[in-house]
Amino acid sequence: MDKTSAIFNEPGESADKAFAPNYYGNNTSSMTPETLQEAIRNAVETMLGDIKEQVMVRVVKEGVKIDIVDKNGSSMFAMGSADLTGRAKKILKVLVNNLSEISNKLYIEGHTDSFSFSYRNNYSNWELSTERANAARRYLEETGISPQRIVRIIGYADKDPLLIKKPRDPGNRRISIVVLFPEKTRAPDRKTRKGRPSSG
Repeated sequence: MDKTSAIFNEPGESADKAFAPNYYGNNTSSMTPETLQEAIRNAVETMLGDIKEQVMVRVVKEGVKIDIVDKNGSSMFAMGSADLTGRAKKILKVLVNNLSEISNKLYIEGHTDSFSFSYRNNYSNWELSTERANAARRYLEETGISPQRIVRIIGYADKDPLLIKKPRDPGNRRISIVVLFPEKTRAPDRKTRKGRPSSG
């Protein structure tokens, strides 16, 4: 674990090798970050009904980032655990249906709010965020994503909140999937944009 995150790379993969050309997979289609973003937003809008607001899709420096966030009364995991809820599985399955159409590699982040644990010794938000990212990885693989495409999982604990001024807000609890695109497929004048709900 480094100072900012708990990271698990592919078996035998060094940090330098992770950024070799094949790190991005073989994107042989005309898919760009923008077209993938639009495809996922459309799928979320069509398939997820009243939980669509818990999915945010944005173009970032590395490619496309998909945030699956909690809100009051609608969580992706059982409280204090890495057990995926039914709604989390429903969201991930919709994402798999889109992500299985491309071969780009990806990584998964886990994030928590700032509530700490008092009932489990030696267990913190570092462990919880990493285990939740790993649970999402397992489910993606079970439902159609090749294990070779997932290059790492990262647990950020509560160190990278979406709502900086509200560290305990449930909206900070999330799983993020980053789909990697080589630089040549990205729009040259695109700036990193703030995420927004897919239905917005």
